[in-house]
Amino acid sequence: MTDRHAEGGGVQEDPRLACMREEWFAGRHLLDIGCNEGLITLALATRFGCASATGVDIDRQLVGKAAR
Repeated sequence: MTDRHAEGGGVQEDPRLACMREEWFAGRHLLDIGCNEGLITLALATRFGCASATGVDIDRQLVGKAAR
């Protein structure tokens, strides 16, 4: 997965990423509570070079999708 998502038949960059700064994440451990399918978690970890990333969500089906 990447930092892009499908919208209206096209692919768009997730606008939430524009609000994030590398110094908040680079080399740090990321915990995303309410991660959904983990798309933002993965995008943050790869874009900003997190030391590790963990996503947590109450919905087991979404966590299952994230694991794929």
